[in-house]
This record gives sequence, C-alpha cells and structure tokens, in this order.
Amino acid sequence: MKSSVLVIDDNDIDQYLIKRQLTESGFTKQVFNSANGEEAIVFLSDYDNNKAEYKNEFPPGLILLDINMPLMDGFEFLKVFKKLRQERDYCATPVVVFLTSSNNQADVDKAMDFDFVKGYLHKPLDIDQLKKIVSN
Repeated sequence: MKSSVLVIDDNDIDQYLIKRQLTESGFTKQVFNSANGEEAIVFLSDYDNNKAEYKNEFPPGLILLDINMPLMDGFEFLKVFKKLRQERDYCATPVVVFLTSSNNQADVDKAMDFDFVKGYLHKPLDIDQLKKIVSN
C-alpha cells in the first residue's frame, strides 16, 4: 500500500474513476488530484503547508501522469519535476507512472527516457499492472 498517490489528469471522470479504483482496491487511502502539470508542481512545491496538513501522506509515494493536458502537459511536467527532484530531497521519493490513452510508441520512448519514470500504462487503469510496476 502506498501512503498516497497524486493523479495528474485534466479529465474529472478519469480522476474520479482512478481515485475510486485506488482506494477500493486498498492500494492507498489518500489520493491527491491535479488537473495539469503546473497545478501539480505548485502542489508538490508547497512542502510546509502540505506536510502540516497531510503528515505522512505527503509527499505522495506515486504519481500517475497523463500526457495531454492544458497549461503543462505530462512531458513538460517531467522536465520541471526533474529539476524539482534535484532541488528538494522530498521530491526524489515519488515513483512516476504514465497513465494515458496514448498508444504512440514515441510517447512511450520519450517517457522512459526519464530514470524516475517506472512505467507506462494505458487507460483505463489496471490495478494489477500498476502493482507489478510499483513492486519492482
């Protein structure tokens, strides 16, 4: 079980379904949602307030990341998050897994170029596949 999961996806229905699957399966109790990469970076950067409010559930142990989103897409998020990981020790712990509808092999290759990206899953979420990725 992960202490918490951050879902970065601009689709409200996908966010709801993913959260429900993660909690009902016992994978986690706490799910944070961000509608795009920019919102997620702001959330992850606010250590003091989030640590005070969420205690051991912050930072999230897992980030589920979509590709196509407004303001800051998944790949733009990875570039900024990579820098954040270098600047802030607590950001080095979350595992990133893409959860997207893209079947484009170029997207898979681009995602896996980042050493902290541990997997690439297609929507809808398959909790068993996610568990395999996270356990490795």
